[in-house]
Parts: sequence; C-alpha cells; structure tokens
Amino acid sequence: MGLNMNNKNKKTLSIEILPTEDCNNHCTYCIQKGMHKKVYLKEEQVDKIFDFISSYRKYDSNVNQINIMLFGGEPLLNKSVCDKVFDYCAENYYNVSVITNGLLIDQYIDKLKILSDKNLLNVQISYDGIEIHDKNRCNTSSQVLNAIDLLHKNNIKSLLLKATIPLNGFDDIYKCWLEHINILHMDYVPTIDYSFNALNDDNIDYYLKKFEAQLLKMAKYCIKHNIKNPGTDLLRLNGKSMCTAGHYFIAFGSTLNISKCHGTAFEDPIITEHIIG
Repeated sequence: MGLNMNNKNKKTLSIEILPTEDCNNHCTYCIQKGMHKKVYLKEEQVDKIFDFISSYRKYDSNVNQINIMLFGGEPLLNKSVCDKVFDYCAENYYNVSVITNGLLIDQYIDKLKILSDKNLLNVQISYDGIEIHDKNRCNTSSQVLNAIDLLHKNNIKSLLLKATIPLNGFDDIYKCWLEHINILHMDYVPTIDYSFNALNDDNIDYYLKKFEAQLLKMAKYCIKHNIKNPGTDLLRLNGKSMCTAGHYFIAFGSTLNISKCHGTAFEDPIITEHIIG
C-alpha cells in the first residue's frame, strides 16, 4: 500500500488504522511481543479520521483512490470501530484491507461479503500450516481453518494466507507448503522469523542446511508432478518493498497518534520524532 505510480496524475492515499494494540493470541514469534496493550480506538476518534480523509481529498484533487488498512494488535477485537470502518468503506467505495489472525472472522462475515462483492476487500490471515501453526500460535489452527473455509464459502475473492517460519519450524516447511497447495489450494507465502536475533552467526549454517533440504524436497515434488508454478515466493530474490514514508501513507494509532510509516505505528516506547500529529 502506498503511492500508485502507474500514472503521475493518479494518486492513492493509504490510511492505516490500529483499532487496538490488544490481541487475542500469544504467538511465540510476534514482532510486537510484550507490546500489546488494552488500548482501543473510540468511534468518535474514527470519525475524526474520516473527516481527515474528506479534507485531504479536497486539499489534493489528484487523490482519486483511498486504501484503508486495519492492523493491530488484532484489529477485529474492536468490533464497533471495525463495523464503522467497513460500513464507511462500502458506502464511499474505498478499498479496505484487514490484517488478522482470523479468530473473529465469523463476527464480520456479512460486512466482509458486502465489501468483497464490490471488489473493495483484501483479507490477510496469519496461517503457517498445521505443523508450525499449533506449536507457535496456541493450537488455533482448527479455528483459523474454519475461518478460511467460511471466507471461501462466502466467495470472498481476495484472500492471502501469510505464514511465518520460526526456528522450530524449519523441518516442517515442505509439509506446510504441501498443505497450502494441495489442501487449501492457496499459495504458501512465508516469512522467516528474523526477530529477536533468532538467526545469528552461530546457527545460520545449521538452519541453511535444513532450509536447503526442504527446498530440495519441494523441487523434487514439482518435477515429479510437473508443477510449473510452485505456489510460493520462498525463492523470490527481491523481497524488499518500497518504504511508505512520505508516499501518501499515514498511520493512525489506537490513541489517534499519527505517523507516516507503518513500521513506527506501534513502537514501544514511542519515538517522538516519528509522530507527525
């Protein structure tokens, strides 16, 4: 999300909203570990965000598209605010993306379907594959799989599963990939856990050998079954994305603090130089 650069005269304003810093799961590799707070955005504060969007569109007539992203914590914990955002986006034809662990999807399925039917919705669910997921996400795989199934049954078209590979999951990469492509019929899009210095000079060679062995099993399977698209970006050479700071991206925290970068939206402690409002 950020500046749409396909046409100089067409600009996309991306707004990230943190409905809460709270979470209903305790993932072992959470990048916000120890930072979750029971802080919830209020409905009247969301109205101020909507007012800001309206004012900004009047200020910059080149902005012709709005993308709103709900992040957290677990954003869906704040039901009144999420309901308000979903209704607002459906009414104004603004795109909305939801980054969620999937545990509360059933409470929103009707509103998500309305947005999806208007081609306004993207949903990203954190799911690693059963072997890795249950070891690191509090045995919630069955709940998440039910949420994925519910989204499919309601024809939610734009759904991404985002996985994490922690150190205790390197031996399970192949199994998780097979589950994604053969059972879920979705791409396997993992990120290796680089947090908290999990990988370092002392263990990198050990885990590289494990990683190589898993990729070799994947390659052999693809050759054997004549699979030309392996359904994973594990071997993508350039995994970097453009920094959003200064590129029509604004993040509103759960206390309505404003920053210009996704990465600084949930800092603890907050670095005052990163707050712009």
